[in-house]
Amino acid sequence: MVNEERLVGQEIILALRSGAVPQRALAHVAVFDTAIWSEIDEHLSYVKMGRSSFKFICGDYGTGKTFYCYAIADHALQAGYATSVVDVSQGIFSSPLSMYRFLMQNLRVHEKRTASAVSDILERWLFRLQKKLEKIDGLKIIGTTKDQALAQFGKAIEKELAEFGQKDITLANVVKAYFYGKVRRDETLCEAALKWLKANTNLTNDEKKILGLRRDIDDESVPTLMKAFASIIRKAGYSGWLLVFDELTVIQRLSNLKQREESYEILRKYVDDIAAAEYQGCFFIFAGTPKLFEDPKYGIKSHKALYERIMSPEILPGFSSAKENILRLKGFDAQSIVAVARKIITLHSLVYEWNPGDKVSEAFLNKLSVYMTTSFGDRIKEKPRKVLRELIHFLDILRENPDLDPEAYLKEKEPAFLAEMEESS
Repeated sequence: MVNEERLVGQEIILALRSGAVPQRALAHVAVFDTAIWSEIDEHLSYVKMGRSSFKFICGDYGTGKTFYCYAIADHALQAGYATSVVDVSQGIFSSPLSMYRFLMQNLRVHEKRTASAVSDILERWLFRLQKKLEKIDGLKIIGTTKDQALAQFGKAIEKELAEFGQKDITLANVVKAYFYGKVRRDETLCEAALKWLKANTNLTNDEKKILGLRRDIDDESVPTLMKAFASIIRKAGYSGWLLVFDELTVIQRLSNLKQREESYEILRKYVDDIAAAEYQGCFFIFAGTPKLFEDPKYGIKSHKALYERIMSPEILPGFSSAKENILRLKGFDAQSIVAVARKIITLHSLVYEWNPGDKVSEAFLNKLSVYMTTSFGDRIKEKPRKVLRELIHFLDILRENPDLDPEAYLKEKEPAFLAEMEESS
């Protein structure tokens, strides 16, 4: 195992050990429903063709909701998409500007996973556009044709963004300013342009002046900017833009009725605009707990228009489809626990350079999975967070105590299991 792979593995284990969600290489530990995963891939392929789509994810705390969000984002990054994962609780969902800031701040591409990729995407698109113009017009941004080429390039940027500048041309002017700043090596101009694009609150009056701004970004202009940047992402050669809004349950907990209704109305507008293909090349994911969807007083159920759009008719109790607008997570069954245990064992052995497989047999894992997923004689689903933390802690102890019999772990669980079985009989 090379150092980089080992570091990634250690990063995953450290995150899981603390109950957090690792943000990359989740395939090392992920065990997903194949129907759900196939559905996600289908949506990614759909938006790659310039369409727009959405899914809601419903899962209680500890069932892997956030894990799914990051796993989908990691998968999309590897497939050539740009991604933004936003924790809604950190901002104000009823303010599109607040959410836009987080989307741009958390924008990632495969080549840049640890910081905002706004400048990287912009430069990649501008470079492609420059090469295209050089090929068509033979103008280069050097020597005697420099001024003519810059003017021509400015017009090309305006043309590329024309559909998003019907009310004003601020976006095109800011992008041109960024390009001119790059050509002239004017870092002040470039930085000012990036600040505006990210809706940075620290944009000074002097920076606004050098950009020649006509207006600041506000709630009303955010949808147009999102659509414009989605277009830039695709023009830069990426497959599309995955936008993940996690922890939406914060809306259901809002005590302010007006703010709560505005948030649900924004969600309703997203659903309608996505259905109308307004956000070309975008795949939206909205995630929350069951309370967000089912609370009749404070949840989505209280907003009839939104609820009716995303809910599927109940025609066969106990049955659901991955095609539904809402993907419902149910936790781990016995089979899933065995599968994830194998992955955790493999990862733990690679990171800490030992072989737990000599002690932890298939028979042991099968018995453990039964103990974990049986309650009073009934089969239950276990929360992934609990399973993963417990397995890692068990392996940590086993590694540091080579004389310990793994069966001791099962013996600790057996009395509770047998007691429940006896009560249920």
